[in-house]
Amino acid sequence: MARKKAKESKKKAAEKAPASASGSEDAAVAAAAVTEDENDGTSDTGTGADELIEELRSEVAAAGEALGAKEEELQQVREALARARADFANFRRRTQQEQEEQGKFATALLVAEFLPILDNFERALDTIPRELRFFSWLQGVDLVHQMARNVLEKRGLEPIDTLDKPFDPNYHEVVLREGEDDGSDVVVLEELQKGYVMYDRVLRPSLVKVGPPQSEDDAAEQEIDEAGARDSGSESESLPQSDTEQA
Repeated sequence: MARKKAKESKKKAAEKAPASASGSEDAAVAAAAVTEDENDGTSDTGTGADELIEELRSEVAAAGEALGAKEEELQQVREALARARADFANFRRRTQQEQEEQGKFATALLVAEFLPILDNFERALDTIPRELRFFSWLQGVDLVHQMARNVLEKRGLEPIDTLDKPFDPNYHEVVLREGEDDGSDVVVLEELQKGYVMYDRVLRPSLVKVGPPQSEDDAAEQEIDEAGARDSGSESESLPQSDTEQA
């Protein structure tokens, strides 16, 4: 403001100079003063524009830094959201797996309670004489047994295959042993109680008789002995019935 007033004073003095007694010399001095003032004004204008441009540049740089900080915060929020989604997906998957495992466990407990019923069905059917198997009521009992087994098998119940298989403590429980225990490999010679697996887990191990592997002659002889024992048992059970009918 002071510089502006000084310029105006010099300009007025230059305008009044021609009227003074000094003549042409004063006029020349006044003209030179006006020219100097104009040059000073032009310089001041250029300096103000540079300052304005520099100020704008500073503001743009500050705005860019603020925008970069906001973008970084936004990226952090996106990463946190992605982690939260992944954690929720893992939680939902674990919860679903736990629910499935609980359902399988409950089903396995229920099926395990039915195994003695299956055992009794099989024992009863195995003791029926051959000549009585044509009775319709026995066929009905066998049909009920098969239906019960089919229902349990649909739930995942599977019998353990044991006969002539190498002994596996994970699936077999030894009740009888044939021969000496010399540490050699043994196989299952006889299944005393059927074992079952369910959902790839042993629900009940098989009760077995183990011993050294049998030769083909020994196996054939054993089959003949077992067949003779079954036939003699059938005959002995049918004899009292004949005596009763004669009486």
